[in-house]
Amino acid sequence: TPLTLAGGAAAALGYGLIAGRQEAQEFNRTLVLTGNQAGLTVGSLTAMAERLDALGTTQGKASESLLAFVRAGRVGADSLERFTKAAIDLEKVGGPAVEETAKAFADLGKDPLQASLKLNEATGFLTASVYEQIKALVDQGKTVEAAKVAQESYYLTVTTQAPLLAQQLGLVERAWNGIKA
Repeated sequence: TPLTLAGGAAAALGYGLIAGRQEAQEFNRTLVLTGNQAGLTVGSLTAMAERLDALGTTQGKASESLLAFVRAGRVGADSLERFTKAAIDLEKVGGPAVEETAKAFADLGKDPLQASLKLNEATGFLTASVYEQIKALVDQGKTVEAAKVAQESYYLTVTTQAPLLAQQLGLVERAWNGIKA
């Protein structure tokens, strides 16, 4: 009946408003607790979550993943959305959890040379030239630049791993990912 439909629509709207408010509160809480190292606002995180939602994930998963990156720290605001999207895509096809990928990016931001060597043992993401570039920048005291090189190199690896893993998925796994997205 029309009354039932109207009631259902009102309930859905109410749930959406509550969920949006909770998301904003969690963004704000995380920004405060991390000293807003990311240099973002609740509005900018919400906008990122909405854009990620439009790219094939849910806004809830996007928000949760952005929070993992903000909590991990050491990822610049200009890279946060791209890195988060790559981590979500990798997790979807059987790669590590978003939180693990966020930690790897954060570690690369803290100590680019040592974290690159450690991460390379597990992923093989470093080429000799990238290693030399990171090492040279660290030796020159340009740690921020070295971190950016390390993170961008790892980002390229993550974005190439996801499609390769997706090709290995069976029919049931692909169907399940289509339902979850």
